[in-house]
Amino acid sequence: MKYVKAIIFGCLAALAAAQMTKESILLAMEDSSKTMAKLDSKFTLIVQGGAVNVILGNREETGDMDFLATNYKPMDPSAYGEVLDKLKRGWLWAYTQAKKRQQPIPSNWVDTSISIFFNRKEALFKKFTSEAEAQATILSTAGMDKDGTGIKFIAAPWDWQFVSKMVQHEKDYDLDDATFYLQQWLKKVETSSISYDRIAQWFSAWSFTVPSDLAALCKEINRKGGAQLITGNF
Repeated sequence: MKYVKAIIFGCLAALAAAQMTKESILLAMEDSSKTMAKLDSKFTLIVQGGAVNVILGNREETGDMDFLATNYKPMDPSAYGEVLDKLKRGWLWAYTQAKKRQQPIPSNWVDTSISIFFNRKEALFKKFTSEAEAQATILSTAGMDKDGTGIKFIAAPWDWQFVSKMVQHEKDYDLDDATFYLQQWLKKVETSSISYDRIAQWFSAWSFTVPSDLAALCKEINRKGGAQLITGNF
């Protein structure tokens, strides 16, 4: 009996610790999108964080997918519950399919907490969605029907993702992620560097307080990037 319990607890621990690779997260996205297409529903989800890194080849794995749907209503956040309830059917189906493929993903593989930041911030939300759509970094459209139903996954604005990681920087890889996002932004605007003063402006533009240790963080970004990505006297 003890042996059986050990096996059960071992399996549960493995599932709890499951991480998503590029293959598993793209399959999960596709399964979720197919489910929404069958329900004749259409969504565009703006994804940020580890899932973006993994899909674009900057990181091997991630524990979840942070996203915000473009039809979120910042002035009526309670209405977002209906959107999440519909999407939940896709998330659960993807989780079930992953287990069948013996490529388990976390049972709570999506994170919707980003919506809290935009609560009652309509102008900021419009900035977020419009910049993400203009940036047009498509992560996946697999599983969508020809009529456009299903889910299109796009990356959040690079400057937003950079600022978010710089404010957070709690985990060892946060500044690595921030460096990657800055490199993507520089690539998008076709330049090799950005001024320290403009970096500081990004924080206020996204309603964040400029970190007191921003200068030290920028120096670390340059070190990790192996180049003077951020220029100026700091």
